[in-house]
Amino acid sequence: MKCQADGKLKTTWVRTAAARDCTAWSPESPTADTYTPITPPKPTSVPASCANGVLTVAWEPAGAGLAEATAYKPRIFTGNPPTESANWTANTAGTATSAAIPAPGEPALPETGVFQVKIKASNAAGDSPYSQTAEATCGPPAPITGLKCTAITKDEITVEWNTAVGAESYTLSGKSGTGRGAHIVKGDQGSGDFTNDNISDLRDDASYLLRVVATNSQGTIFATLGCRTLDDDWLEVDCPASNSMLHVTWDNSIDDSQSYTVTIGHQGSTRALTSSNASSWVVPGQPEQEHSVNVASTGVPKYSQSKAKTCPELDPFGRNYNPFLWPQEGGIDWPWEHDLDDEYTNNGYAIPFLITGASEYERTCGLSGTTWTCTEHWSEPAKNRNN
Repeated sequence: MKCQADGKLKTTWVRTAAARDCTAWSPESPTADTYTPITPPKPTSVPASCANGVLTVAWEPAGAGLAEATAYKPRIFTGNPPTESANWTANTAGTATSAAIPAPGEPALPETGVFQVKIKASNAAGDSPYSQTAEATCGPPAPITGLKCTAITKDEITVEWNTAVGAESYTLSGKSGTGRGAHIVKGDQGSGDFTNDNISDLRDDASYLLRVVATNSQGTIFATLGCRTLDDDWLEVDCPASNSMLHVTWDNSIDDSQSYTVTIGHQGSTRALTSSNASSWVVPGQPEQEHSVNVASTGVPKYSQSKAKTCPELDPFGRNYNPFLWPQEGGIDWPWEHDLDDEYTNNGYAIPFLITGASEYERTCGLSGTTWTCTEHWSEPAKNRNN
C-alpha cells in the first residue's frame, strides 16, 4: 500500500483499526503493508412498505474501502418495548440494497399489523449499530375498540374510540331513520391519532347509528354504536310571578345513576349547584331579567342542555322589592346565599326588608317540595305597597 501525504510517497505503513485516511496511518512494519477491516457505519435512508403480505425494506450502501459492508441484517421488532423478533432473521449478502420479509423458509407475517424494521451493516470486523427505525403497515387497520358516546345534547353527539393499529385516518358518520326520510350526517376526517369527534345539527329525541371507519392504504375497517339525542323538553325552567323562584326540572330517568350539576347565569355571574341523582332544583331568580340555566350530568356519557328564562314582574308588590336578589356587588346578601344546598332548601327565614316609601316589612318563607310559600308581616300599617 502506498499513501501520499504532504507531497511525499510513504511506504511500509500499517492501517490501524481507527484509521480512515492516509494521515492517520503509522509506521509499524518496515517491510509490508497490513490491512485490517473496519466496522461499517449504520445504514441510512431506510424506507419500508408492505403489500400482499410481504414487507420490503431498502437502504443506501454503507461504508467504503476497509469499512465497506459485505452483508446486511434486516430485523423486525415487535412488542412494547420493541424487541427483535426471532421469526425473521434472514441476512442479505454482497451489495444488495433491499430485502423482502419473510425470506424463503421464514413464517408468514400476520395478516395485519404495524411492523418496525431496523438494519445492521456487517463485514469481517463486525456489525454496525442499528439504523433508524422504519415502520410499515401490513393489511388493513386492526379492529376499532373502546367506541362510546361521551357527550350528548339535543342536537350533538361526541364519540371516542381507541387507536386502531395501522390506521392512517378515521371518519365518523351517523344515520337516523331509514329510506328517503333518513337523516345522515358526517363528522371530520382525522389522521391516525384522531380518536374523538362530534357530529352536530342532529334531530332531537332521535336514535342515531354511529359509524367510525379506520382506513389505510391497504383497506378499511369499521365499528358501529347506537346513541340517542335528548328531547328538547328534557330540561324545563319556570319562574312564577308570585315569588321569582327559578324552578329547574330535568329527566334524570335517562341515567339516574349519575349526578347532575345545575349552573345558573345572570348578568355575568354564575352559580353552580351539584346534586346527586335529583331531577329538580329551585333557585332564587331576579324579576324582569333573563337567566341562563344549564343542567349537565357529571359522568359518561355527559348529558347536557341549556335554556334561557326571563322572570316576569314580581306580583303582587310590583318592582319595589325582591327578597331573592341575585348576589352582586352592592347588593343584599341573604342568609341562604351562604349555603343554598342546606339552609335555603330545608329552612324558612324571617327576612327584614325595607320597601321604598313603606314601613319595615317582614316575610317568612319556606320550601315544601318544589313550592316556595311566604307569609307577610308589616311592623307598621302598610303604605305605598304598590309603589
